[in-house]
Amino acid sequence: MKERLIRVENEPGLARDEKTGAIVNTNVSEIKAARERKARQKQEREELEMLKSDVNEIKSILNVIVDKLNASDRR
Repeated sequence: MKERLIRVENEPGLARDEKTGAIVNTNVSEIKAARERKARQKQEREELEMLKSDVNEIKSILNVIVDKLNASDRR
């Protein structure tokens, strides 16, 4: 079934779906840019989570080192 889109007045990149009434973006370059932006944001979030994990691992290792140093000082 073919979509029936009606252009939104004074908005060249938007149209209304006749069946659902939804406003849709018909500007292909804007859609592509939004998808790229979303992918970039997802990658940045994943990198941030990885960095947080790495910092937590480093903290754990440092705690082990400090504990061992403190234990050797007590001897």
